[in-house]
Amino acid sequence: MTLKRLFIISVITFVALGCRADSLPKQHSELPRDFTLTAGEKVLFDDVEFEFERVKQDSRCPKGAQCIQQGNAEVVVNYTLDNTPIQKVMTIGSSDASDRLKINGATVQLGYLKPYPATNIKIDPASYKAHFIVMDGASLDNAVVMDVRTQQEFDNGHYSNATHIPYDEIAERASELSFAKDDLVVVYCRSGNRAGKAKATLNQLGYTNVINGVDQDTVESLMDSEE
Repeated sequence: MTLKRLFIISVITFVALGCRADSLPKQHSELPRDFTLTAGEKVLFDDVEFEFERVKQDSRCPKGAQCIQQGNAEVVVNYTLDNTPIQKVMTIGSSDASDRLKINGATVQLGYLKPYPATNIKIDPASYKAHFIVMDGASLDNAVVMDVRTQQEFDNGHYSNATHIPYDEIAERASELSFAKDDLVVVYCRSGNRAGKAKATLNQLGYTNVINGVDQDTVESLMDSEE
């Protein structure tokens, strides 16, 4: 084999390996963690490749409509465990525990599915985003909980012992944060939007272990679940 041919083979191998590395899903090695996936996107945590494949059905009551039942949505997820592909359906908007999965000792909670249906608006299946929270065990009972809604929303009801600072006041009131930069912090609002912004602000301030807990119901589930 000539030196020229060896060189060409080496270049092709290098490019192929580089492409493979770029295609690998994002790694989240430390739990708990949260992540938001678009349809078809994958993530890797604790050697488990997890994929949000698609929305199977979305019968949630549209915004602007009056419905007898609130409905629910079903999300198809895939994961590989011990080289075995597994497919499951997670349901959001249901009163049972079908919004949770147990995978290799970890618990996966489906936090939200967006966009939410609206009257006379058709949702492109590719536009769906699903937010997942992965815990090492069944709960986050050791976390600091932070409510980032308005004062009025907080006064109308909140998670017990929650710290309260509206999301758009966190930066200017950073001196009031009584937890350490590496403490586990769960932030929540009404639907996860403001909580996501609060998480970004806290990250910018140097807090490294912040989770978007979406809303009060989800936080109560995350904090109080039993094995």
